[in-house]
Amino acid sequence: EAEYERSDQRRYFVPMPCCGAMDWLKWGQLKWDDGRPETARYECEHCGERFEETHKPRILSEGEWRATAPAGNGKTAGFHLSGLYSPLGWCSWEQLVDDFLRAKGDAPALKAFVNTRLAEVWAEDYAAAVSADGLMAKRLAYEPGTCPEGVVLLTAGVDVQDNRLACSVWGWGEGETAWLIWHQELMGDPTQNEVWGQLDQVLATKWPTATGKELKIVQMAIDTGGHCTHETYRWVRERLAQGAVAIKGSSRRNSPAVGKGSKVDVNWRGRVIKKGVTLYQLGVDTIKTTLFGRLRHNETTGGLNFGMAADDEYFKQLTSERQALRYHRGFPIREWVKKAGDRNEALDCAVYAYAAMLIFSRRMNRTTMWEQLRQELEEGKKPKLRSRQKPQAAAGSFATNW
Repeated sequence: EAEYERSDQRRYFVPMPCCGAMDWLKWGQLKWDDGRPETARYECEHCGERFEETHKPRILSEGEWRATAPAGNGKTAGFHLSGLYSPLGWCSWEQLVDDFLRAKGDAPALKAFVNTRLAEVWAEDYAAAVSADGLMAKRLAYEPGTCPEGVVLLTAGVDVQDNRLACSVWGWGEGETAWLIWHQELMGDPTQNEVWGQLDQVLATKWPTATGKELKIVQMAIDTGGHCTHETYRWVRERLAQGAVAIKGSSRRNSPAVGKGSKVDVNWRGRVIKKGVTLYQLGVDTIKTTLFGRLRHNETTGGLNFGMAADDEYFKQLTSERQALRYHRGFPIREWVKKAGDRNEALDCAVYAYAAMLIFSRRMNRTTMWEQLRQELEEGKKPKLRSRQKPQAAAGSFATNW
């Protein structure tokens, strides 16, 4: 990009078959009917008429390279050509639209489309385009603790602090579309039983859906890398059958969203304890990049949705971090940072709930997962998993209200 900006920035101008005006092809001028790639047509900026790509052989043969850079950028010849120019029989306009529709709800996939199909530079700083005020204005009218239409799966993410547990419950549907169902801070010292009793009640809660059914949390991911690690392991160990899992952020850059998991409970001989805790390492930066991409390019499928459970403070915490560029031994590195003093529990809980969804999905067929969950919800059945754990009672009994 830097080299092209210093060049004469040539574009390939072709004659519009409708009016003869010379122009270069732009992605924004490709139009189609909603959800129908086969209807893709190019709309002329000069006369407004649309034409099919069957005109490509003629207009490509009659095209010419023209410099578009400001005066003075003529020392280097630079050329830019997108996939819109692919000759007939190569990548068609229909294929481009289909690729875009498949990728638009997923930031990494959309980045690949922008880079490889449009030959454009992707803007990495997703958070810059996501503001608390903007998200507040897009809230949907569903109440906290209720599951809107489309939700077929519930997971939760828990962040452990010195004097509280921050907990978010997220609903999931087709294409990993997500809805925030509930977010609260459970106040109490994590070294004591009381606050964990409140979390027990969250895990046992039945959440009403728009169709009159009820859903329970199937996977709850709890961070063990910060405060009260011993107490967190103990709570998770006693609730494995209820869907509790231990997670920890990986220190390695560009790690996968969720690692394969490893046992952390061993006896004095160094042997793994049966039914011990499995710890999953998370690529936290990887997940944050995905979530912010979906916030920025929020679409019906694959987007993140918020109802009345999200207030101004929630959105401030959710958008508290941004990507910053620093250099290590001359190499650029992007990392997520937040201002000193800002709180980010809402973001961390969203990351953990997303990881919980990925961990749960490993026990299902991903190609049929959402349809299967939808049918089982309608029939009032529990999800059919590849492997099952024997029921295990939670240790202790608590009656704390939340």
